[in-house]
Amino acid sequence: MTVAVSPLFNPQNVPIKPVNVNSKCLDVPGGNINPYYPLTIWDCHGGMHQRWKYMNGALVNERNGLCLDITGAGTSSGTLVGQNQCNGGQNQEWGYNNDKTLTSPSAPGMCLDLKGEYFHTQIWDCNGGIYQQWTL
Repeated sequence: MTVAVSPLFNPQNVPIKPVNVNSKCLDVPGGNINPYYPLTIWDCHGGMHQRWKYMNGALVNERNGLCLDITGAGTSSGTLVGQNQCNGGQNQEWGYNNDKTLTSPSAPGMCLDLKGEYFHTQIWDCNGGIYQQWTL
């Protein structure tokens, strides 16, 4: 299964921001370069670990070259989304949709979502809520 991607979707070294908290950015905490590290959102400051580019269907962190990754290729709500070595897996493919959601073909019906008060990233059933809408 392939994610339908808008032809205009080609971010290059841009922050990914939740629409409900536009002063925050998808962030690799502390600029960590280790695979499997969970992601969060943090105050936008322009650092390389808050910038992402689209390459071969994947969202790649500018600082460490790791891909936005659904942990363990999970498919159920609550599966964490972190960073990992880019491997071409479907759990690292992302499409940006007209409703501002980010989805992966490896988890049909799931959207990138913010979890809890510390805003870790996870996948969750797409519901159109503000915790699943992003600007790039």
